[in-house]
Amino acid sequence: MAEEKATNKASMMQNAENEKPTRLLLKNKKIKIHNINIDGLCRTKTDLVQPKIHNIFQAVTFEELIQETYLSKSYLEDLEIFHPVNVFIDAASDKKSDPTELDVTFRVKELSRFSAQFKTEVGNQDSHLVIGGKFRNCLGRAEELLGTVAYGAKKSTTLQLSFIKPLFGDKEKCLTSTAHKETVEFAQSSFKEISRGIGFQYPIYTDFGAHSLHFDNVWREIRCLSDRSSWAVRQESGHSLKCSLKHVFMRDTRDHNISPTTGHFVRFEQEHAGLGRLGDTRFHRFFLECQYNKTLPYNIIFSSSLNLGFLASDRQSRINDRFFLGGPLSIRGFHVRGLGPHSEGDSIGGDALWAAGLHIMTPLPFKPLQGGFGERLRTHLFVNAGNLGYINSSNFRESAQELFQGYRWSYGIGLLVKLGVAQLELNYCVPCRAHASDRIKHGFQFGVGLNFL
Repeated sequence: MAEEKATNKASMMQNAENEKPTRLLLKNKKIKIHNINIDGLCRTKTDLVQPKIHNIFQAVTFEELIQETYLSKSYLEDLEIFHPVNVFIDAASDKKSDPTELDVTFRVKELSRFSAQFKTEVGNQDSHLVIGGKFRNCLGRAEELLGTVAYGAKKSTTLQLSFIKPLFGDKEKCLTSTAHKETVEFAQSSFKEISRGIGFQYPIYTDFGAHSLHFDNVWREIRCLSDRSSWAVRQESGHSLKCSLKHVFMRDTRDHNISPTTGHFVRFEQEHAGLGRLGDTRFHRFFLECQYNKTLPYNIIFSSSLNLGFLASDRQSRINDRFFLGGPLSIRGFHVRGLGPHSEGDSIGGDALWAAGLHIMTPLPFKPLQGGFGERLRTHLFVNAGNLGYINSSNFRESAQELFQGYRWSYGIGLLVKLGVAQLELNYCVPCRAHASDRIKHGFQFGVGLNFL
């Protein structure tokens, strides 16, 4: 038995030694690509896949051929219309060809044209039941037609139809056209908004960050929820047409987008409505969101965040364009939309805001809960501060000074749960400074969402 094992081992070593010169010779051997074949195309246009594989003709060694073939395979997979994508390299089929000429064959299988989805999504203080369908590769060049219906737990409904067109066969350069109808209730402000519109979106990716350009044309309607709605909200009731251009810049180096332990996040959004006298809504809206995270010794996580917002309008701003503040996802210790200007108990928002937060998150001190699910639990200490109000253009300095000096703040301690798809917080909050019109939430406060201050 021992002699047999020794003989097999010697045979394997001899085979490996014989293969080394063969692999080395094949690696450095000059080659030429004779043909590139694509098998399995049915609905897909050849002009979509040809640019993805054309660079293979430039390979002059077998090593370069392997590299270019791998890149071409990745490009085809990134189109998200083929699975699987297999590659075969063989001697040229033409008998008159040179022995160094090779044929490359891609064998692909197109994915099903239709697919359906039925799922639940967790958002900021809300959850949705989403039913939708996808019409994949509908025109043969990796286009997608998406239709979704979403029902929210807080009486919101969204119907959306989107057409996604990759430009130049690149999935990262997609022009998205959208038509939608959305109904959302805002109980804290005693109104609901019904919006119907069309929009276009185009992303631009750079090494520093991602940009997104939007054009939206939305017909909006505000309806009071009851006869008890305040006069300020009743005045806002009716229809408006918003035509706007929006630019969003985002840079994210965090290790996790919901529960990060390191890295920073910057998002800047600017929206300009009424350009060219389109629509009856005119404003310039700016919003900046920043976050910094760092892991300290003993697995302690420090996090800081800052939000700034400003809305400029040549007339009185509309309630559905203003900023709102307060709640377990922003300034804790206040009700949702509970901070800032109110009228007869209804939150009416403001044209300017600032909000900041400092957080310390530590592992649980109890050993029985360490490991397993206990790793998802952390103690949470926080301090929040901010304000919401109006900026008077004729008296900018004093109104800006009042916005920063009239701040509210709170602190607290609680438990944080990382759920993967969302983050859950249960905090005991202590509001330390508030105005008479604010709606304070002293004591335990529960929040679940994706983005927390």
